[in-house]
Amino acid sequence: MMEAMSDIVWAIHSRNDEGIDLFIRMRQFAIDHLELAGIDFEMDVAEKATSLTYTMEAKRNLMLLFKEIVHNASKYSKATLVKCNVFIEGDKLVMAISDNGVGFDAQADHKGHGLPGFDMRTRSLGGTYLIESSKNGTIVSILLPLSTIVSNPVHYN
Repeated sequence: MMEAMSDIVWAIHSRNDEGIDLFIRMRQFAIDHLELAGIDFEMDVAEKATSLTYTMEAKRNLMLLFKEIVHNASKYSKATLVKCNVFIEGDKLVMAISDNGVGFDAQADHKGHGLPGFDMRTRSLGGTYLIESSKNGTIVSILLPLSTIVSNPVHYN
């Protein structure tokens, strides 16, 4: 509960509007969380993505989406490595998170609130996502229109 409150306060604070702050926070969460499970973490964020100013809702939902994926990878994947790549493609922010774990049936009906919440958060930002999973690992790709997540759209044109 304290972590959730910390995330909300962080997302609201205007000094954290720059993308670099968001991605530093994501990296630190992943390192702290995955290290406990013995999983290595790599993150590559395009400079253009770090220089954008994100809305409060975008920061909050991107962080929560990221946390959900990292949590699931640490708990279920049996991976030794999780990678996150963030870049701009046209008028979209793309965040692709992959692991080299055992995979899962992405089409199966899963218990819990993970995927429905994931879907709701992605759609609330006007985006889409794709989950690709096989016995060699899982890739979750999130595509979000910059027009709905960036505070000042002039910056990405």
